[in-house]
Formats: sequence, C-alpha cells, structure tokens
Amino acid sequence: MRRIALTILAVVVGCVVCVRVADAEDKELRKITVTAAAETVIAPDFAVISTTVATLRKDVTAAQQANDKAVREAMSFLESMKVPGSKVRTGYVSLQPRWRERADREPVFEGYEALKQITVELHDLSNYDRLIQGILNAGVNRIDGVSFRSSIEVEKRRETRILAMRAARTKADYLAEQVGQKVGKPLEISEQTTAGWQDPYQTASNVQAIAVVPPEPDMRTGTIAPGSLTIRAAVTATFALIDP
Repeated sequence: MRRIALTILAVVVGCVVCVRVADAEDKELRKITVTAAAETVIAPDFAVISTTVATLRKDVTAAQQANDKAVREAMSFLESMKVPGSKVRTGYVSLQPRWRERADREPVFEGYEALKQITVELHDLSNYDRLIQGILNAGVNRIDGVSFRSSIEVEKRRETRILAMRAARTKADYLAEQVGQKVGKPLEISEQTTAGWQDPYQTASNVQAIAVVPPEPDMRTGTIAPGSLTIRAAVTATFALIDP
C-alpha cells in the first residue's frame, strides 16, 4: 500500500511539473526591437572662439612679461567690445624653452616660449570680424578654432530624442501589425551615440553628437556664414508583443 501511494505521488508531482513547463512555454515573452532616428536643424546664435597668445624671448622673464602684456591688451579690447567677463576665460598656460632641430647638427636654442589660451563666447555674430581683427591687433597670434553654437541646443536635443522615440514606436506598431500583433509596454530603451564634434565646455562621455555644417564665406554680411546645426538622436527600443 505504501508503495502504491508513493507511485501515485510521483505521478502527481510529474504532472505538476509538466503543467508548469507547458504554462511557461505558453507565456514565453514575445518582443520586437526597432531602431529609429530623428534630426532637428537650427540656426546658431553664438560662436565659441579659441585663441592663443604666444611670445618668444631669449630671457624667460621677458617671455612671460611679454605674454602677460599681450593677454591684458586682448582682455582690455574684449571689455571695450562689451563682451561679459563670464563669456571670456583663460585656459592652457605654458612656459618652456624652444629648440630648433637641425639634421646631423646640434639643436639651436631659440628662446623661451610662453603660451596662454583665451576662449571667447561671442553672442553678437555681427561683431565677429571686428572681434577677430581686434584681438589679433592686441597680441593674439593664433586662432585655434571657431565653433558655432545655439543657446537652445539643450531644449532642441531633448525634443529630438522625443521625436526619435515616437518614430521607434510608430515603426514597431507598423511591423507588428504586419504579423497580426499589437505592441505592448516597452521593455528596454537605449540611446545610440556616435563619435563627432563635442561641446568644448562639456567633458561627459555620453554627449549627443552634433554635426556642424561648415560655414562658407558670405561677402554680403562679412567673412563668415554660420550655416546651421543639425542635432541628431537615435534610439533602440524593445517592446512586448501582445495578441490584438
């Protein structure tokens, strides 16, 4: 009798296991993964200008003093143009000997070179030519780069991400409909990032790439035309599939 009871119990347990396995298979998660992108084009309204003051003198003290004088004159000019102090900053500073290499001969000591970087945010682009000419006359002797930016980039980047997410949902709905399914809740969302130009004021690794249309000369308004900024966002989203 005891042996019969054990046999019945084993069969019952086995049936429970079978039911659970079958139930898990019936409820296996069905899902769809899509990728979508969106772009927003905006006009830049300010420029970030990176410059360097470089001075070379035989005496180390003279090199530093000459550099300090040129930097003060450049800063004074920027002040005369009503550029707010919060939009001007000094960066990289260097003072070191400079040697000129010669083939098969001893290098020649040229002097001590002092370097200091000045970065300017110009929000009135109509003054671009005047500012560049003025700081060059004041002692700046190298323009390292000019980036055209927009004060509404953060807002537009957020809107572009929303557009990309909506596009992903629309794409998922369309594809699911073709196989007689409906899209359920989102299971996973990730944003794709690509290498590209980045804001010099931001150091975070996950910065949305921004493509800048290269400016072309425009003789009607000056020597530069800012072009446009294209803000791109791309997302990959996974949704559950459900029966209609």
